[in-house]
Amino acid sequence: MEVRVGGRAVRRFYTPARAGPSAHPSPPCRVARQREARRSRAMRLLPLFAGLAVNMAFAAAGTAASLGAYAWKDRVIVVFADRAGKALAEQRRRLEAARPALEERDMAVLAVIGADRVEHWMGPDRGGEAAALRQHFKVPAGQAFAIFLVGKDGGTKWSAQEPSDLEPVIGLVDGMPMRRREAAGG
Repeated sequence: MEVRVGGRAVRRFYTPARAGPSAHPSPPCRVARQREARRSRAMRLLPLFAGLAVNMAFAAAGTAASLGAYAWKDRVIVVFADRAGKALAEQRRRLEAARPALEERDMAVLAVIGADRVEHWMGPDRGGEAAALRQHFKVPAGQAFAIFLVGKDGGTKWSAQEPSDLEPVIGLVDGMPMRRREAAGG
């Protein structure tokens, strides 16, 4: 319907609601229903997009080749050292002292030593390539020391550049929603 207002033609998008059984809903209600339908379609696509985001995160920078086998199964501590020296020995001693707590939290420990050597110190051996790990964490072969915690979702949760105590790492893991569900038996 077109109406003139101040000499200009203005379209009216709805007519007053009619009474009775043949009354049609007014367009503002129709617009609200359409908006709700669009939201509903978007919510149905949300799991698809979340899955794609996780897959892209693992595919980025060679992670699929290095840590993808651990995804949703284990948390991983990755220790990097340029050589088997004092820093690496000190970190290994700290990891061994915390072994029961780490095993309880489904944690695997990998050590990348030098340019191409990977050792599995703790947890399941699901593979891992030194070059892919170094590329993913951006740790050059000559860097003296680095340590990273990777969550079950594949994201880096913590890192340090020197041998570290594991109480803060265990506390961080215990604060994660997934770990809380595991501890509660779910």
